Amino acid sequence: MMDKRSIWNITGRPSGDAYEALLRGVAERSTKFAFLVRSPSVKLSERAVVVMDELTPYLVGSEETQEWPGTQLVGSRMSTRYTFLLTTESLEVLIAAALGLFEWVNPTLPEDLHFLRADGSTVLGNVAQEDDAWLELEESETVGIVDALPAELGLRRA
Repeated sequence: MMDKRSIWNITGRPSGDAYEALLRGVAERSTKFAFLVRSPSVKLSERAVVVMDELTPYLVGSEETQEWPGTQLVGSRMSTRYTFLLTTESLEVLIAAALGLFEWVNPTLPEDLHFLRADGSTVLGNVAQEDDAWLELEESETVGIVDALPAELGLRRA
């Protein structure tokens, strides 16, 4: 039976070593990750195009959507959500692509990097434009990940 999940808000700014530790920590509980390109009219930076090209071998799908962890678009606006297989190699691309979690904003990079379990549920949610990030952890996961992550992430149970 699945444990109850708790929300842990990340009140600090995950950057540098803390960013890397966060991604490595959530990767242990995730099988996939995803991010978005807000609309076809967004012209991604060269940096974003390179990151997406490096991740192409791990792409498992893309879909037009109005909803992803932490976001629900209104009206007829749509974004493209790209979902990737999380491997040691794809994780290294994500770590090298940015100095911090809140850099994942269009057009500099794809937007709102988030990590997912095999069942599609969120492990790490991120609304980068709002400097908003959180973990969704089962009680059995809490001790292992919360205690292992750097204090500067400012984890606070919601």
